[in-house]
Amino acid sequence: MTKFWTVGIVLMADQITEVQRVKQATMNGYFYVLTAIDLFVLSFMCILTKLSESLNKKQKQGFFFAFALIAVISVLDVVTLVVDGPPAGYRWLNILANYLGFGLSPGVCLCLVYVMDRKKRMNRWFRAAVCCEACYLLFLALSIPAGLVFSVSADNVYSRGQYFYIYIIMYFAAIVYLSVSTFVTAREFQNRSRALILGTWPSPKSREMAFYYGHPQNRFWPLLAALTGEPLPVREDIAAKKQLLLRHGLALWDTLESCTITGASDASIRDVVPNDIAGLLHKAPIRAVFCNGATAYRIYTKYQQPLTGIPAVRLPSTSPANAACSPARLEELWGAALADWIVK
Repeated sequence: MTKFWTVGIVLMADQITEVQRVKQATMNGYFYVLTAIDLFVLSFMCILTKLSESLNKKQKQGFFFAFALIAVISVLDVVTLVVDGPPAGYRWLNILANYLGFGLSPGVCLCLVYVMDRKKRMNRWFRAAVCCEACYLLFLALSIPAGLVFSVSADNVYSRGQYFYIYIIMYFAAIVYLSVSTFVTAREFQNRSRALILGTWPSPKSREMAFYYGHPQNRFWPLLAALTGEPLPVREDIAAKKQLLLRHGLALWDTLESCTITGASDASIRDVVPNDIAGLLHKAPIRAVFCNGATAYRIYTKYQQPLTGIPAVRLPSTSPANAACSPARLEELWGAALADWIVK
């Protein structure tokens, strides 16, 4: 009787084991499908990033690195599932896949932090985070023989190590760093413009570039770089120009929504339709208005000041046509007017 009970228990254990295998195989199948979907979505996002006109070169590189890391980690997860267990000949691949998967995971957050910072030079916090990631990778590599974070047995079976929590700490520390950086960046680039600089109407070169003061001889961007202490943005780098304005609390617009004009001659302007500057002031905390040139000042005073209630400060035009005003004189007059309004 005992013999039959023993046989029955063995058969039941075999059935349970077989059910577990089927369930595991099904779960692995789902995981493979999800990984394939991840890779497809990442490829699509890479294409969108490549085609984006609002991201600068540094940001695109950061996104590509982040997408590449996510793709590599996803593939490594699949590798660990496929090679885990006999035969033992794939033990080296199991160890390598787990090492890279655990080691590179925090790097995704670092890439995304890198994306948010539009400055070309890395700040000290980011450099410290990169150093921490490098030290973590070194520690993880040195701990493999002792199996401190994870181990792979001689039979090629993965298991967590006694100090697996170190990976958890690093992973969540990276997430916290990304969250804090996102919060700080969001506060920095929220709509906090306090001063509005108004032109008249975009010149042909500006319309060609689809952004303000696009004429290579216009002195606006060199002047603004000098007043803010920032590097002069490359003429074609519209994103850098936008962030320069945002970082220092400045808004930029034109007094006219549409008009009839010959070339870039302000004297030929007619059929004017003013911009809704009063509506803009309801959306942004703007407290001062500055006009770049006499024509912008005249249009604002006539059409918009009665609605905004904010008198404008007339500043000398940065146009190359205003050759009588030297760059030094422009910097002196603009600097005195904007001194209390440029956020440092």
